[in-house]
Amino acid sequence: TLCVGCSVGCGVDVITRDNHVVRIDSDWDHPVNQGVLCQAGRYKPLENDRERILTPLVRKNDNLKAATWDEALKTITTSIQSQAGKQKGVAAVISTRLPAEALYQFKSLFEDGLKSDMTTTLEDGIFSAGVSALARELKQPFEGKLDDLHTADCVLIVGADLQNEHQVAGFFIKRNRSKGTRLIVIDTLENGLEAFADLVIKPGKSGNIEAIKSLSAALSGKVPKDEFGSAAEMLKAAKKPVIICGKNVTGELEIVRSLYDLTTKLGSNARLLSIKGQANSFAAAQYGLEKAFAPEDYPVIYVALGDEKPSPHLLERLADKGFLAVQASYASSLTAMADVVLPVTEWVEQAGHFVNADGRLQKAKKIIQQPDEVRDNVEVLKDLAERLGIQTDDNWQAALTRLTAPVAVR
Repeated sequence: TLCVGCSVGCGVDVITRDNHVVRIDSDWDHPVNQGVLCQAGRYKPLENDRERILTPLVRKNDNLKAATWDEALKTITTSIQSQAGKQKGVAAVISTRLPAEALYQFKSLFEDGLKSDMTTTLEDGIFSAGVSALARELKQPFEGKLDDLHTADCVLIVGADLQNEHQVAGFFIKRNRSKGTRLIVIDTLENGLEAFADLVIKPGKSGNIEAIKSLSAALSGKVPKDEFGSAAEMLKAAKKPVIICGKNVTGELEIVRSLYDLTTKLGSNARLLSIKGQANSFAAAQYGLEKAFAPEDYPVIYVALGDEKPSPHLLERLADKGFLAVQASYASSLTAMADVVLPVTEWVEQAGHFVNADGRLQKAKKIIQQPDEVRDNVEVLKDLAERLGIQTDDNWQAALTRLTAPVAVR
């Protein structure tokens, strides 16, 4: 099956015993990672000690009590229907760890069906808004692929910490260093790959955008005798340069556009690649789920959390809000705040499709059977839509290509 720890989309072999995962190995024949696997994919899923939610919960007398599925869904349906016709009714947000089938059903229900103007993902568009906007502006894909890292002779990383996130992409770069591949890191934050780099540029208060403009100017005119001149000389000397941009820049159209212009200056063999967020960031962006989540003034909030851990930032934004329904695999501070909790499958209990960072459509398999009262994420969203009288469809794959993507879905 697939690791869903990030958007690289590594293939893994999952070993089970008595319906429990006991070990995770890399798939040596998988075209994406080719046997490489990071600690997040190999060990973190085995270290999970969170409490599983095994039955629906409904708040009664200020306490969450076990309930039937029918009672829990009726409670949500009644709350949503009470907001019919109001300018701000339901704010809905979903995890990008969920399969494309779930993301599409979520969009069909809340955006297309309920006409909510606040339907998005937990990523706030940080990983995809800028690159998606540029693709639609250019009306064509413009990014390279992860495979380009295998042959790159110079890599420029801007705002992506591949030592601590998306580690397999970082492994591809590090193992090519012995072959002479040069590495340049530009980041306003601390970056784990700085120790492996030929050149590290730390932008000042002006940030990454001014650093990119300075580098672009050094490529265009007389090369200055400073760090930008040194970076420009490395990039000019490269036959197959690759520029990688991460979450510190991919949400901003101006920065992504500047990186695109910089890439074009390096010639036809240069490639630009953005590292997306979680497993299905790419698919979520193709469904248009890339707004910043703004739940203020919405009386009903629906969170399709799946098996993701809620961030402190999310908890802060949802504290003391209106009616809160949470679709989740594990108990957390978020489910403790909820009015209704719906128990759903985690990553190894569900089948579905994921689009990795470079547009590769891949299928994850169901590995183990979920507990009796736990339902599949897609099934829950379909049931809720039916109760609300909303007609949804299963055209998740066709919808992936309706909007121009940064790299073609394949």
